[in-house]
Amino acid sequence: KSSAASDVYKRQAKEDLGKLLAIAPRYTRAYLMRGEVNLKQNDTIQALKDFDKAIDMDRYDPDGWAARAIVRLQQSDYKKAESDLDQAIHLSARNSGNYINRALARFHQNNLRGAMSDYDLALDIDPNNFLGHYNRGLLRAQTGDYRGAISDYSKVIDEYPNFMAGYYHRAEARKKIGDRKGAEQDEFKV
Repeated sequence: KSSAASDVYKRQAKEDLGKLLAIAPRYTRAYLMRGEVNLKQNDTIQALKDFDKAIDMDRYDPDGWAARAIVRLQQSDYKKAESDLDQAIHLSARNSGNYINRALARFHQNNLRGAMSDYDLALDIDPNNFLGHYNRGLLRAQTGDYRGAISDYSKVIDEYPNFMAGYYHRAEARKKIGDRKGAEQDEFKV
């Protein structure tokens, strides 16, 4: 029942945004909002058209670039996603989410150093970013920096003590450095 109600709201939002664009066709925010609604309805083709239109109308708005990058990440088009995120970051260098998303795009292109650099930059901007610490912890563990991974997992666990995946991954990293007692404590928690 709530899904049906949600569909009605999305359809109504799209209609309202269509009316707004008929009145104010140069209002880029409406294209961005309609693109988001299209994404929620799994219509990536229309979402991309709306984001493209917003970018064409205002190439200096980082939100258009970032929104289109999200669609490209979902489509596994990592090279184009990275390019869009480069633009978004150029226009808004203090948005940690853009660095985290670009790190993901870089990771999937096997640019692990670039991904790590982006996680570091994101965490410089937002030191308490849960996703940044967790993903950087996973990347550190994958590249053999177990102590760094443990540090990142611990920051996540301190903030979210019921995040079981954090304990699991920290236990694995602790095993790798020979901290059997710490690993057992984490495994017990899980």
